[in-house]
Amino acid sequence: MPINISHRLRTSIIIILILSLIITLYINYESYESSMNSQKLFQGYETLAYVDFFTSALIKPNPFIKGQNITVYMLKKTQKDFNVIPCVILNENYSKLLGISKLKGISTVPTYLAKEIVLNLTSLRNFSYAVIISDEGVYNTTLYSGVSNSSYLTLNVSEIARVINNLSSYIPGSYSVLIKITHENITTYFPINYDGNAFQIPTSGSLDIPQYLRVPYNLINVSQASYPLSLVQQYCVHFYVYPSSSAEEADYSIIVNTTVGTWVYNEGISKGIVSLNISSLYNTINNLLVKYGLYSSQYAVIINFTIKTKNYTLYPFVVINNNNGILSFSAYNTTLNMTVYADSPEKYSPLDLAYLIIPASALFFIFGFTRPKTPSEMDKVLSKLKKVNKLTIEVNSKPEAKKVVEVKDINDIIKFSVTAVKPVLVYKDKGILQIWIVDNDVGYVYTVSE
Repeated sequence: MPINISHRLRTSIIIILILSLIITLYINYESYESSMNSQKLFQGYETLAYVDFFTSALIKPNPFIKGQNITVYMLKKTQKDFNVIPCVILNENYSKLLGISKLKGISTVPTYLAKEIVLNLTSLRNFSYAVIISDEGVYNTTLYSGVSNSSYLTLNVSEIARVINNLSSYIPGSYSVLIKITHENITTYFPINYDGNAFQIPTSGSLDIPQYLRVPYNLINVSQASYPLSLVQQYCVHFYVYPSSSAEEADYSIIVNTTVGTWVYNEGISKGIVSLNISSLYNTINNLLVKYGLYSSQYAVIINFTIKTKNYTLYPFVVINNNNGILSFSAYNTTLNMTVYADSPEKYSPLDLAYLIIPASALFFIFGFTRPKTPSEMDKVLSKLKKVNKLTIEVNSKPEAKKVVEVKDINDIIKFSVTAVKPVLVYKDKGILQIWIVDNDVGYVYTVSE
């Protein structure tokens, strides 16, 4: 026989069992999927290779910095000077107007005046040359080249001016003319400035002749975290690759990163050390910024490495910062790691299905062997009275009235109570419930029994 239980209780039990069944199904599904996919647990990282960086510097002697005193023999350059005597060949119109064909010894040559400029490079004979149109640090192109068997070099003014003006219309910049001169295997660049209307010709030049001279420079070799820029002569970045048996040569590129752009300063191959003339580098940066009227609030030197070992390739980089005249460095991406996983100890077991059987069986029992209890007439009346509990008063004795009127519907009692503004009197006695309203000795009563 089905068991009668409260409708509210039965509904609550069914909801709880359904939720338990859904949760258990989800947990079993996840456990089964994990076991089928051989899920692995993260354990950590294993280092396969790494690069260790440190710096050293050759600095000027200073009482506040101690290190190894060394003597360095530096490259000293001597010069072979030559004078430049320009001669301007006038174009046909001005030649007729002035009655002469050439002007000698003038250093400022208007383009409208000259047809050619003949440069006499005194003390030089038998040299090769190349005429280059240059926007320093941005653009260079060789216009023409040749060999001179004397000391004279001829420049075609109209052709040079035409090329520069055409370039300026497509690539705006500060163009000049560089004369590349090679004499006795020594090369120099002779600059001729151009302002758009005239050429400015220097009156002298020189060839730098490198010679190793035994000129001692006393410096201090130190290795520390930071260095004062004003004392640094040479800045060195050292690196070691571990495992050391697999170390190879490293490709590197030195990049200057500013707030207005990035510039590749140098590239090369090194084994264990990259050396920088840091003062020369910073002077070059400042000169370029001044030349192009740029301002950079800060800039850093970045050295990118490509280091190939026996089994791996690493791509570390070093950032050299200049903080108010103090050089410091930071290294990044120095380690090559492998992620290590372990097999999950949790395996799906068919016994996990037992957790499904319990709520499923309980749910089957509730649906198959219980039914919601049908409320009695007294329960229905009490339920309605709860909704108007502010109008009801429970009494211990039956109300007295000269005349008693039986009412067939509890709703009529409630309506009459509201209309007559009379309380509803509730009287219980031995399985009988009576609902009273007394008005002018007339009692209205609704009676219900269990």
